[in-house]
Parts: sequence; C-alpha cells; structure tokens
Amino acid sequence: MSVPSVAEQSVQAEFHARKDELQTAIAALLGDEDCDWVIEVDAAVAWSYASKNGAEAPSFGALLYTHLEAFVASLREYLQLYGESGKSCFLRAVTAHIVTFEVNPLGPSSDVISGSVSADGIYRMLFHPGWFGHPSCDPPMLQVVQTIYNAVDPVQLSLQVLDGLTLRARYAIDNLYDPVRVRVAQRRLEAALDMDGVVLDPNWFQVYGALQPRHTLAVDSVVKSCVSYFERMSTDFQESSRIGK
Repeated sequence: MSVPSVAEQSVQAEFHARKDELQTAIAALLGDEDCDWVIEVDAAVAWSYASKNGAEAPSFGALLYTHLEAFVASLREYLQLYGESGKSCFLRAVTAHIVTFEVNPLGPSSDVISGSVSADGIYRMLFHPGWFGHPSCDPPMLQVVQTIYNAVDPVQLSLQVLDGLTLRARYAIDNLYDPVRVRVAQRRLEAALDMDGVVLDPNWFQVYGALQPRHTLAVDSVVKSCVSYFERMSTDFQESSRIGK
C-alpha cells in the first residue's frame, strides 16, 4: 500500500525531520557517540497497518515519532536501572547499531508491543498488526523497560556477557547482596569455630543454575535468602559452640 501524500508529508515533517534527535539520544545514552545509530522504518508498511486501525494521515508522522520516542525513554530507564551491566548487554547484543519498527511476524497472537534482537544484531521494535494506529494505542504505557530486557537478555546469555547470569540476577547481586551483614556472619563463624579467614562467597552461577528462578521477585529473593542463610548458619554455629563449652 502506498502512503497518501498527506501522510507522507506528515512523515517527512514529524518523523524524518526529527529522527536525528532520537538517533543522537540513543548514542548518547549508550556512551557510543563515535558510532552512528540508525532508526529504520518502512513507512509504507507501517501505514498499511495504521490506516486499517484508524490512524489519520495528517498525524501519521507524529504517531511514528511517538513510538520511537517511547523506545528512547524506555532505554533511558533500562540503563538507569541496570547501569553498566545493562549497557554492556545491550551493546554486545545490538551490534548493528540499528533500531527498526516493524510488524510482529507472530501476527494476531503477538503481544501489543515487544522487541527482539535479530541474528545480525538489529534491535527490532515489534507491533501488533491490530494495535498500531488504533485510538487506544499508548506507546509510553507499553514500550517499557521489561520490553528491552526481554529482547536483550537471551542474547547476552548466549554470548556469556555476564558469565552465564541473567541481567536481573546481576542486578540483584549488585544491589541486594548486603556485604555488611555477610561480614558480621563471617566474624560470628570465625568466633564460633575459633578459626580465622572464614569466607562466605557464593558461586552465583551455580546457585542460580540450580534454583532456576523465573520471575523478578524470585530472582531477587535468591540473593536475599542467601544473606539470611549465612546469618542463620552463623547463629546456629554460635549457639552450638556455647552449648559445647
């Protein structure tokens, strides 16, 4: 389907004329200003779905811009949450430095908005064929941090970017593991065992590999439970040593 002239003018004025802002923002967020990040959209294909879903030609360019703007906003939040680990995972996965916006090949059974990383390193923003352009579509509400995470994490796992850990597991270890509480448990164990140099250092790859937590709360609870386990174990040894005296 060809794009009507009114819609094409809108795309030029509201999307293409402003696309550099988004591309520059992606590079800046990733600290990758030396590389050109490119946003690619086939306006004719996008219009073929948007027009069926009720989109108006004069606002079609703004519609496209809003979706890509929502991606940049969610990328910013993703990087704020996951930090350098998240950045490394994204850069190692999206090696082509290209972001596309296209229909989900799963068709009507697909999510409203989702993402994937192609074998050649392209980040693909994927929209539901019956949603894009519909009056109810709200990109900022649906293009969220988890969308990017779900696209990037399987790729980084296959590349062993985080030594076999998921990005959420790395986040939990870095932010929820309390070294102060663990050091107290270590000192308690040393006193109970009359032994110097006790080390409590979880092998996180083995821990997560054995437990296989599936959800965010479960991933986070592994770290919290590990700290609590060290505390209980050290207390038990401490009580046993007192009884034995």
